[in-house]
Amino acid sequence: MSVATTLKEQFVVCAHAMHGNPYDGDTLWETLRIVENVTDKRPYNGFVDRGYRGHFAERYDVYIAGQKRIAFLK
Repeated sequence: MSVATTLKEQFVVCAHAMHGNPYDGDTLWETLRIVENVTDKRPYNGFVDRGYRGHFAERYDVYIAGQKRIAFLK
Protein backbone atom coordinates (compact mmCIF):
# COMPACT_ATOMS: atom_id res chain seq x y z
CA MET A 1 0.00 0.00 0.00
CA SER A 2 1.30 3.42 -0.89
CA VAL A 3 -0.25 6.61 0.52
CA ALA A 4 0.64 10.23 -0.21
CA THR A 5 -0.66 13.19 1.80
CA THR A 6 -0.22 16.94 1.72
CA LEU A 7 2.37 18.33 4.10
CA LYS A 8 0.30 20.83 6.08
CA GLU A 9 -3.26 19.49 6.10
CA GLN A 10 -2.44 15.75 5.84
CA PHE A 11 -5.08 15.44 3.10
CA VAL A 12 -4.75 12.09 1.27
CA VAL A 13 -4.11 12.74 -2.43
CA CYS A 14 -3.05 9.24 -3.46
CA ALA A 15 -3.56 5.72 -2.17
CA HIS A 16 -2.94 2.62 -4.24
CA ALA A 17 -2.14 -1.03 -3.68
CA MET A 18 1.13 -2.65 -4.71
CA HIS A 19 0.98 -6.34 -5.52
CA GLY A 20 3.65 -8.62 -4.15
CA ASN A 21 6.30 -7.13 -1.92
CA PRO A 22 8.00 -4.38 -3.97
CA TYR A 23 10.98 -2.38 -2.68
CA ASP A 24 9.80 1.02 -1.40
CA GLY A 25 12.35 2.90 -3.52
CA ASP A 26 10.89 1.36 -6.67
CA THR A 27 7.36 2.53 -5.81
CA LEU A 28 8.15 6.18 -5.02
CA TRP A 29 8.30 7.43 -8.60
CA GLU A 30 4.97 5.78 -9.43
CA THR A 31 3.28 7.31 -6.39
CA LEU A 32 4.60 10.81 -7.09
CA ARG A 33 3.53 10.50 -10.73
CA ILE A 34 -0.02 9.61 -9.63
CA VAL A 35 -0.07 12.60 -7.25
CA GLU A 36 0.96 14.87 -10.13
CA ASN A 37 -1.79 13.48 -12.39
CA VAL A 38 -4.51 13.75 -9.72
CA THR A 39 -3.67 17.25 -8.49
CA ASP A 40 -2.37 18.76 -11.76
CA LYS A 41 0.56 20.09 -9.71
CA ARG A 42 4.08 18.78 -9.47
CA PRO A 43 5.00 17.72 -5.93
CA TYR A 44 8.36 19.44 -5.48
CA ASN A 45 9.20 17.81 -2.14
CA GLY A 46 8.70 14.33 -0.82
CA PHE A 47 9.27 13.36 2.80
CA VAL A 48 9.74 9.61 3.24
CA ASP A 49 11.06 7.05 5.72
CA ARG A 50 14.39 5.24 5.43
CA GLY A 51 12.88 2.44 3.36
CA TYR A 52 13.08 4.71 0.32
CA ARG A 53 16.88 4.94 0.17
CA GLY A 54 18.08 4.22 -3.35
CA HIS A 55 14.93 5.53 -5.01
CA PHE A 56 14.83 6.52 -8.69
CA ALA A 57 12.74 9.68 -8.40
CA GLU A 58 15.44 12.18 -9.39
CA ARG A 59 12.84 14.59 -10.77
CA TYR A 60 11.66 15.34 -7.22
CA ASP A 61 13.41 16.59 -4.07
CA VAL A 62 13.10 13.66 -1.71
CA TYR A 63 14.00 14.03 1.95
CA ILE A 64 14.70 10.78 3.76
CA ALA A 65 14.15 10.61 7.54
CA GLY A 66 17.44 10.95 9.43
CA GLN A 67 19.36 12.06 6.35
CA LYS A 68 22.01 14.72 6.84
CA ARG A 69 21.88 17.62 4.39
CA ILE A 70 24.96 19.70 3.63
CA ALA A 71 24.38 23.38 2.96
CA PHE A 72 26.84 24.85 0.48
CA LEU A 73 27.89 28.43 1.14
CA LYS A 74 28.36 30.77 -1.78
